[in-house]
Amino acid sequence: PLETSETIMDCIPLPDLVALGRTCKQSRINVTKYKERVFSIQHAYRNFFNVEEIAEFQKLQQLIGLLVSGSIALEFFNREAYDGDLDAFCNIQHCEVAGDWLISHGYLYQCKVGQAVEFIDALSETPVVSTTSDADTEEYRFSTVIAVWDFVRNSSKIQLIATCGAPLECIFSFHSTCVMNVFTHRSAYCLFSKFTLEDKTTMLIDTQPPLTQREMYPIQKYKNRGFTIMHRPTFRLICDPSSSISVLTPRYIGDKHCYRVPFRQLYAGTPAVDFLELNSWTMAYVTNYNTINITVLDIPGAVVNCVFGPQNLAQVRTQLSSIKALIRSGTLRYDKASSIK
Repeated sequence: PLETSETIMDCIPLPDLVALGRTCKQSRINVTKYKERVFSIQHAYRNFFNVEEIAEFQKLQQLIGLLVSGSIALEFFNREAYDGDLDAFCNIQHCEVAGDWLISHGYLYQCKVGQAVEFIDALSETPVVSTTSDADTEEYRFSTVIAVWDFVRNSSKIQLIATCGAPLECIFSFHSTCVMNVFTHRSAYCLFSKFTLEDKTTMLIDTQPPLTQREMYPIQKYKNRGFTIMHRPTFRLICDPSSSISVLTPRYIGDKHCYRVPFRQLYAGTPAVDFLELNSWTMAYVTNYNTINITVLDIPGAVVNCVFGPQNLAQVRTQLSSIKALIRSGTLRYDKASSIK
């Protein structure tokens, strides 16, 4: 029966699920139906919005470049229940729009100690840099985060996380690779899919011993969830060009090391460009820790800035200079520049 089949498929790792779909015609049909249900934007946001709201939220993501990450994104890919919040990463210049949207859909702003009672006041009082000891926000370093605001509706909680630069820059500041998964309006991306979905391993990023209690909190959380903690990769992984963490090969959002699930567009209108796939990065290893190298650049037509690895930087800057010159001369319209990939 399909119900029994789906219960079994819930327990099968994603790569094995793909292999199962290749065994016979009936398995292919069952796996296809299962993936259409489970790997959908409706399923991803089911605990936070109704169907109509999901379409509106998808449109909001497209308009302001909002990214969703954290436990909810990992849960989506490995199909384990973590009962976490929805972490919405948004550049500070678009946070008023995002917060107002949540409030207009029944979410109540819940201030923390030191925050204003009303969201609009809390937003206006936001300092350049903010820190917090909230356990739910221990996932990232605060050099990239300006403020965190909580919104609650019944048992659902959404954290609106204001970033001072590109939201993706904040994702790359997470403690380890297993939580580097994101939802855009177009797709879900698991950036280190073999480690995360096949090996159930997470490599620490920008973390060096001895670890403080604050640094240990998220690492221990994912260890308790069954992940093996990789403090330092092997020399082979670092130097193998085919490795997802090689120093020799630049990485790109959507490359062969990513697992991408496309989302069906639920709102009316022409499909918008997903600028996330413009972004790149490189891995680097210093004496005591592993790190991700990126530089933030402004892209004509993009809602938010993009990040690039050092190996791509010179080429990207040259291309951007040419595009901006064409826009200034009137040869290329700004709206047309936004469609260039």
